[in-house]
Amino acid sequence: MKLFNWFKDKQKQDTEEEKTVDKIELLPNILHTVSKEQFVEEINKYFDLKQYGIGVSDNEKTQIFVGDLDNSIEINSSQNLLVIGNIKSEWVNLTSKEYSESEGSLYVTQNVDCNDFGKFLLINGSLLVKEIINTEFENSCLIVNADLCAKYFHRIDIWADVKGNIRMNYGWGYCKNNKGESITPKNDITTSLNFLGVDEGCDSFAINEIIVGRVSKI
Repeated sequence: MKLFNWFKDKQKQDTEEEKTVDKIELLPNILHTVSKEQFVEEINKYFDLKQYGIGVSDNEKTQIFVGDLDNSIEINSSQNLLVIGNIKSEWVNLTSKEYSESEGSLYVTQNVDCNDFGKFLLINGSLLVKEIINTEFENSCLIVNADLCAKYFHRIDIWADVKGNIRMNYGWGYCKNNKGESITPKNDITTSLNFLGVDEGCDSFAINEIIVGRVSKI
């Protein structure tokens, strides 16, 4: 997989002349490292970032992949990735190996079908999760513009926004549909914790560690 680094250091100028940033051709099936400006320009073709109050920091890595990802991938949380296509994978990990709380986002223009464990997801299609979805992290966000389906959903503090159908068998947390209604998992918290094999005394942090441990063994 080829990587292209087109970040350019810009020196401050005394003139008010508008700065231009080189853009690269986005060839299919290649992971492109692009400038922040090109990254935001491409995202705005699919998502309204201002609607969600989302921005990209200057110090964050920005990458674009054109095509479908159909293998197991691990995405370091210090980068932002736009996938112009679908993701079908055993699992998608949006956190660093050190269980970091740092920035990092995944934008997908179509559908995600996986065992998912992540932090920030903005999906234009559906999120179909075979086992567990966990976004119970500081500054995490989950926005799905179509359907969400998961066996276990873990997101206690802040809800997920889902515009389509919501189906969660087990979990701790809730989603909000396009009417602003709160949708909870089919089974209650006690039954859901039994599904994970933990007792009722487990707090959110302990459950996160359990999920991290299980997913890392996949």
